[in-house]
Amino acid sequence: MLILCDNTHNYPPGASSYVKSMNKMEGMRLYLMREGYVGMGSMMLRAGDVVIMLIGASVSSAIRPLARAGRVSQFTLLGDVYCNGIMDGELIRGGILFEIINLV
Repeated sequence: MLILCDNTHNYPPGASSYVKSMNKMEGMRLYLMREGYVGMGSMMLRAGDVVIMLIGASVSSAIRPLARAGRVSQFTLLGDVYCNGIMDGELIRGGILFEIINLV
Protein backbone atom coordinates (compact mmCIF):
# COMPACT_ATOMS: atom_id res chain seq x y z
CA MET A 1 0.00 0.00 0.00
CA LEU A 2 1.27 3.46 -0.90
CA ILE A 3 1.33 6.06 1.87
CA LEU A 4 1.40 9.64 0.61
CA CYS A 5 3.93 11.79 2.43
CA ASP A 6 2.59 15.12 3.54
CA ASN A 7 2.69 17.05 6.79
CA THR A 8 -0.80 16.00 7.89
CA HIS A 9 -0.43 12.20 7.70
CA ASN A 10 0.20 9.99 10.73
CA TYR A 11 3.15 7.90 9.57
CA PRO A 12 3.80 4.31 10.63
CA PRO A 13 6.54 3.82 13.29
CA GLY A 14 9.95 4.77 11.93
CA ALA A 15 8.66 6.52 8.82
CA SER A 16 8.60 10.02 10.30
CA SER A 17 12.39 10.06 10.79
CA TYR A 18 12.83 9.07 7.13
CA VAL A 19 10.49 11.85 6.00
CA LYS A 20 12.41 14.37 8.13
CA SER A 21 15.68 13.21 6.57
CA MET A 22 14.24 13.52 3.07
CA ASN A 23 12.94 17.02 3.82
CA LYS A 24 16.50 18.09 4.69
CA MET A 25 17.46 17.35 1.07
CA GLU A 26 15.16 20.01 -0.35
CA GLY A 27 17.24 22.29 -2.56
CA MET A 28 20.04 19.71 -2.81
CA ARG A 29 21.37 17.94 -5.87
CA LEU A 30 22.79 14.49 -6.37
CA TYR A 31 26.35 14.34 -7.70
CA LEU A 32 28.72 11.65 -8.94
CA MET A 33 32.50 12.03 -8.68
CA ARG A 34 34.96 10.67 -11.27
CA GLU A 35 36.23 8.31 -8.57
CA GLY A 36 32.74 6.78 -8.28
CA TYR A 37 31.65 8.43 -5.01
CA VAL A 38 28.02 9.59 -4.82
CA GLY A 39 26.74 12.42 -2.68
CA MET A 40 24.32 15.29 -2.11
CA GLY A 41 25.22 18.95 -2.21
CA SER A 42 24.06 22.45 -2.95
CA MET A 43 22.25 23.25 -6.19
CA MET A 44 25.18 25.60 -6.97
CA LEU A 45 27.57 22.65 -7.54
CA ARG A 46 28.83 22.27 -11.09
CA ALA A 47 31.23 20.11 -13.07
CA GLY A 48 34.82 20.80 -12.04
CA ASP A 49 34.07 21.48 -8.36
CA VAL A 50 36.11 19.44 -5.88
CA VAL A 51 34.92 17.51 -2.81
CA ILE A 52 37.42 17.55 0.07
CA MET A 53 37.74 16.56 3.71
CA LEU A 54 39.31 19.32 5.78
CA ILE A 55 41.50 18.03 8.62
CA GLY A 56 39.37 17.93 11.78
CA ALA A 57 36.05 18.38 9.94
CA SER A 58 33.15 16.02 10.53
CA VAL A 59 31.62 16.57 7.08
CA SER A 60 33.06 16.91 3.60
CA SER A 61 33.08 20.25 1.77
CA ALA A 62 32.90 21.39 -1.82
CA ILE A 63 35.36 23.91 -3.24
CA ARG A 64 35.66 25.58 -6.66
CA PRO A 65 39.09 26.15 -8.22
CA LEU A 66 39.92 29.83 -8.91
CA ALA A 67 43.54 29.97 -9.97
CA ARG A 68 46.87 28.21 -9.69
CA ALA A 69 49.76 30.27 -8.29
CA GLY A 70 52.96 28.23 -8.04
CA ARG A 71 52.33 25.12 -5.93
CA VAL A 72 49.42 26.53 -3.92
CA SER A 73 45.91 26.33 -5.37
CA GLN A 74 43.22 28.92 -4.68
CA PHE A 75 39.61 27.88 -4.16
CA THR A 76 36.25 29.29 -3.11
CA LEU A 77 34.52 27.32 -0.35
CA LEU A 78 31.03 26.37 -1.52
CA GLY A 79 29.88 24.68 1.68
CA ASP A 80 29.23 21.32 3.27
CA VAL A 81 28.28 18.30 1.17
CA TYR A 82 27.43 14.71 1.95
CA CYS A 83 29.68 12.20 0.20
CA ASN A 84 29.04 8.51 0.78
CA GLY A 85 32.27 6.59 1.38
CA ILE A 86 34.68 9.36 2.43
CA MET A 87 33.22 10.85 5.59
CA ASP A 88 34.33 8.17 8.05
CA GLY A 89 38.08 8.29 7.47
CA GLU A 90 38.13 6.16 4.32
CA LEU A 91 40.26 8.70 2.46
CA ILE A 92 43.07 8.52 4.98
CA ARG A 93 42.97 4.71 5.07
CA GLY A 94 43.06 4.73 1.26
CA GLY A 95 46.34 6.65 1.16
CA ILE A 96 44.98 9.95 -0.17
CA LEU A 97 47.62 12.68 -0.36
CA PHE A 98 47.30 15.91 1.59
CA GLU A 99 47.55 19.24 -0.21
CA ILE A 100 47.79 22.79 1.10
CA ILE A 101 45.19 25.07 -0.46
CA ASN A 102 44.16 28.71 -0.07
CA LEU A 103 40.47 29.41 0.46
CA VAL A 104 39.53 32.87 -0.79
